[in-house]
Amino acid sequence: MTGVLGPLSVMGMLALGVLDWDSFVWRHWTRFVVGGLMFPSGGGFALWGFLGLGLAASQGLGGPLLVSGAYRYSRNPQYVGAVAGLLGYGVICNSTLALVAAAAWSTWYVVAPFAEETWLREHLGPAYAEYAARVPRYL
Repeated sequence: MTGVLGPLSVMGMLALGVLDWDSFVWRHWTRFVVGGLMFPSGGGFALWGFLGLGLAASQGLGGPLLVSGAYRYSRNPQYVGAVAGLLGYGVICNSTLALVAAAAWSTWYVVAPFAEETWLREHLGPAYAEYAARVPRYL
Protein backbone atom coordinates (compact mmCIF):
# COMPACT_ATOMS: atom_id res chain seq x y z
CA MET A 1 0.00 0.00 0.00
CA THR A 2 2.82 2.40 0.86
CA GLY A 3 4.44 1.59 -2.49
CA VAL A 4 1.42 3.01 -4.32
CA LEU A 5 0.09 5.71 -2.00
CA GLY A 6 3.55 7.07 -1.21
CA PRO A 7 4.54 7.99 -4.78
CA LEU A 8 1.05 9.29 -5.57
CA SER A 9 1.08 11.48 -2.46
CA VAL A 10 4.54 12.80 -3.27
CA MET A 11 3.50 13.61 -6.85
CA GLY A 12 0.47 15.45 -5.49
CA MET A 13 2.66 17.37 -3.09
CA LEU A 14 5.02 18.33 -5.92
CA ALA A 15 2.05 19.70 -7.85
CA LEU A 16 0.80 21.58 -4.77
CA GLY A 17 4.17 23.28 -4.43
CA VAL A 18 3.95 24.66 -7.95
CA LEU A 19 0.24 25.54 -7.86
CA ASP A 20 0.47 27.18 -4.43
CA TRP A 21 3.87 28.82 -5.03
CA ASP A 22 4.86 31.61 -2.62
CA SER A 23 1.73 31.47 -0.44
CA PHE A 24 3.61 31.09 2.86
CA VAL A 25 5.50 33.75 4.85
CA TRP A 26 9.12 33.05 3.79
CA ARG A 27 9.52 35.24 0.72
CA HIS A 28 13.23 35.88 1.27
CA TRP A 29 15.81 34.32 -1.08
CA THR A 30 17.33 32.38 1.86
CA ARG A 31 14.53 29.84 1.52
CA PHE A 32 16.27 28.59 -1.63
CA VAL A 33 19.45 27.99 0.37
CA VAL A 34 17.74 26.23 3.28
CA GLY A 35 15.32 24.22 1.15
CA GLY A 36 18.02 23.70 -1.47
CA LEU A 37 20.15 21.98 1.16
CA MET A 38 17.32 19.98 2.73
CA PHE A 39 15.72 18.70 -0.48
CA PRO A 40 18.71 17.02 -2.17
CA SER A 41 20.55 16.01 1.02
CA GLY A 42 17.38 14.43 2.43
CA GLY A 43 16.67 12.69 -0.85
CA GLY A 44 20.28 11.53 -1.06
CA PHE A 45 20.23 10.14 2.48
CA ALA A 46 16.97 8.30 1.77
CA LEU A 47 18.37 6.92 -1.49
CA TRP A 48 21.58 5.82 0.25
CA GLY A 49 19.49 3.90 2.78
CA PHE A 50 17.28 2.39 0.08
CA LEU A 51 20.19 1.25 -2.07
CA GLY A 52 21.93 -0.27 0.94
CA LEU A 53 18.87 -2.13 2.17
CA GLY A 54 17.51 -3.13 -1.23
CA LEU A 55 14.02 -3.25 -2.67
CA ALA A 56 12.74 -6.39 -0.93
CA ALA A 57 13.84 -5.41 2.58
CA SER A 58 12.66 -1.83 2.03
CA GLN A 59 9.20 -3.22 1.31
CA GLY A 60 9.22 -5.22 4.54
CA LEU A 61 9.90 -8.59 2.95
CA GLY A 62 12.73 -9.43 5.35
CA GLY A 63 16.45 -9.65 4.97
CA PRO A 64 19.57 -9.54 7.08
CA LEU A 65 20.28 -6.81 9.61
CA LEU A 66 22.10 -3.97 7.89
CA VAL A 67 24.38 -1.91 10.13
CA SER A 68 26.59 -0.25 7.50
CA GLY A 69 26.18 2.66 5.12
CA ALA A 70 23.41 5.07 6.08
CA TYR A 71 22.28 2.57 8.71
CA ARG A 72 25.38 3.40 10.76
CA TYR A 73 23.85 6.81 11.49
CA SER A 74 20.13 6.11 11.64
CA ARG A 75 17.94 3.04 12.02
CA ASN A 76 15.56 4.72 9.57
CA PRO A 77 17.57 6.71 7.02
CA GLN A 78 14.90 6.36 4.34
CA TYR A 79 12.34 7.98 6.62
CA VAL A 80 14.69 10.68 7.91
CA GLY A 81 15.77 11.56 4.38
CA ALA A 82 12.23 11.61 3.06
CA VAL A 83 11.08 13.99 5.82
CA ALA A 84 14.00 16.36 5.16
CA GLY A 85 13.44 16.19 1.41
CA LEU A 86 9.70 16.77 1.57
CA LEU A 87 9.99 19.67 3.97
CA GLY A 88 12.87 21.11 1.92
CA TYR A 89 10.70 21.09 -1.18
CA GLY A 90 7.92 22.87 0.71
CA VAL A 91 10.42 25.49 1.90
CA ILE A 92 11.74 26.08 -1.63
CA CYS A 93 8.19 26.53 -2.95
CA ASN A 94 7.21 28.61 0.07
CA SER A 95 3.87 26.86 -0.27
CA THR A 96 1.48 26.58 2.64
CA LEU A 97 -0.27 23.60 1.07
CA ALA A 98 2.97 21.79 0.20
CA LEU A 99 4.30 22.31 3.73
CA VAL A 100 1.05 21.04 5.28
CA ALA A 101 1.10 18.01 2.96
CA ALA A 102 4.78 17.38 3.76
CA ALA A 103 4.13 17.60 7.49
CA ALA A 104 1.11 15.28 7.22
CA TRP A 105 3.00 12.72 5.15
CA SER A 106 6.01 12.98 7.47
CA THR A 107 3.79 11.87 10.35
CA TRP A 108 3.77 8.42 8.76
CA TYR A 109 7.56 8.35 8.70
CA VAL A 110 7.76 9.33 12.37
CA VAL A 111 5.18 6.76 13.54
CA ALA A 112 6.04 3.78 11.29
CA PRO A 113 9.30 2.78 13.07
CA PHE A 114 7.42 2.12 16.30
CA ALA A 115 5.33 -0.55 14.56
CA GLU A 116 8.26 -1.95 12.59
CA GLU A 117 10.60 -2.30 15.54
CA THR A 118 8.47 -4.98 17.19
CA TRP A 119 8.74 -7.13 14.07
CA LEU A 120 12.48 -6.44 13.77
CA ARG A 121 13.12 -7.43 17.38
CA GLU A 122 11.19 -10.68 16.88
CA HIS A 123 12.88 -11.62 13.60
CA LEU A 124 16.41 -10.34 14.15
CA GLY A 125 16.70 -11.05 17.87
CA PRO A 126 19.55 -9.87 20.09
CA ALA A 127 21.53 -8.50 17.14
CA TYR A 128 18.79 -5.94 16.52
CA ALA A 129 18.52 -5.06 20.21
CA GLU A 130 22.27 -4.38 20.30
CA TYR A 131 22.05 -2.33 17.10
CA ALA A 132 19.07 -0.34 18.45
CA ALA A 133 20.98 0.47 21.63
CA ARG A 134 23.90 1.81 19.57
CA VAL A 135 22.22 3.66 16.68
CA PRO A 136 19.47 6.30 17.10
CA ARG A 137 16.00 5.72 15.68
CA TYR A 138 16.16 8.89 13.59
CA LEU A 139 19.45 10.82 13.89
